Amino acid sequence: MAEKGQKHVGKITAATKDQITVECCFNAAGDFCPPYIVFAGKRRSAYIHYEQFLEAFYGKSTNGWMEGLCFYGFIVKLYHWIVTNKPEIKFPIIVLVDGHKSHILLETAIFCRDHGIILFIMLPGATFLMQPCDVGLNLPLKNVFKRKVTDFMVTHYQPLTRKDFPGVFKATWDEVKQGGIAMAENTFRICGLYPVNAEAIDYERLLTERPKRY
Repeated sequence: MAEKGQKHVGKITAATKDQITVECCFNAAGDFCPPYIVFAGKRRSAYIHYEQFLEAFYGKSTNGWMEGLCFYGFIVKLYHWIVTNKPEIKFPIIVLVDGHKSHILLETAIFCRDHGIILFIMLPGATFLMQPCDVGLNLPLKNVFKRKVTDFMVTHYQPLTRKDFPGVFKATWDEVKQGGIAMAENTFRICGLYPVNAEAIDYERLLTERPKRY
C-alpha cells in the first residue's frame, strides 16, 4: 500500500540471490513427473523447508545450476517414479532434451540404455518450437511463480529465500498443473510430436522470433 498519487512504491526484495534450477517433465497423456529442484551446496541443507513440497525431487550442485551428475540423478528418479506410480506406461520411453552439456554424461547414457529410456537430444535452436516444456509450460510457470512470490512477500513481509522456496513453488506447480491433460495434449500437438505431424509446427517463427530463455 502507498499514499495516493505516489509515483514510486517500495517493494521488499532479497539482498542476495540464490541460483535454483527446476527440471520439469510431462507427457502427452497429461502425466506430470514431480519437479526436480536443484539447490546450490555440497550437502542437503537442514535450513530449507523440504517438507513444504514432499512430492518433489531434490538435488544439489556446486552453484545451483543443472550439472551432469544432477541430471543423471533426475533420470534415475524419473525411472523409479514411473515404475512405482505409472505402471501403465510401458518402456521404452523417449525423453526429449536440449543439447545442454549436463544431458551428455556416460553414466546417464548407460542407465538409459539399460532401463529402456531413449534420450533424444533435439536440434540446436529447435526447442522453442518443438520442446513441450519450452512451448507450453515454462512461460505460464514463470508468470504464476512471479505472482506467488509477490503474494508470499506481501503476506510474510519478507523476501522469498531458498528456505521457503519449496512451498511457494508447490503452490505454483499445483496451479499450473490444473491445465492437465488438455494443456499437455495441445502442447504436444503444436510441437508436432503427438500425433506426429510435421505440418503442425509454425515454421514462420524461425524467421520472425529468437528462442526465448526462461
